[in-house]
Amino acid sequence: MNSLFASTARGLEELLKTELENLGAVECQVVQGGVHFKGDTRLVYQSLMWSRLASRIMLPLGECKVYSDLDLYLGVQAINWTEMFNPGATFAVHFSGLNDTIRNSQYGAMKVKDAIVDAFTRKNLPR
Repeated sequence: MNSLFASTARGLEELLKTELENLGAVECQVVQGGVHFKGDTRLVYQSLMWSRLASRIMLPLGECKVYSDLDLYLGVQAINWTEMFNPGATFAVHFSGLNDTIRNSQYGAMKVKDAIVDAFTRKNLPR
């Protein structure tokens, strides 16, 4: 079972929870802006195809507390990126979230990108 997150417009979380449960999701937990839930690969595809309320279905790759840009960088580096995509592949980073240190989403995206590229570089793999 995968731990997943479905984002939605605020105010629609309970309706999204019901929709996901009807599709087969288990352990649904409503939070502001979405629903955490568990499901297999089939449920991922079903929710992507049939959910009318979910804006996105996300598979969290890792989790860390971020108090500074270094915390973000180290948290991203802790993920085994070579399992996610091939060296030399192109990728894009979409970042949202701010704190006292990361005041700009472009800066946060740059730190994430740098951490991913450095993870490949440390293993002597092409960027």
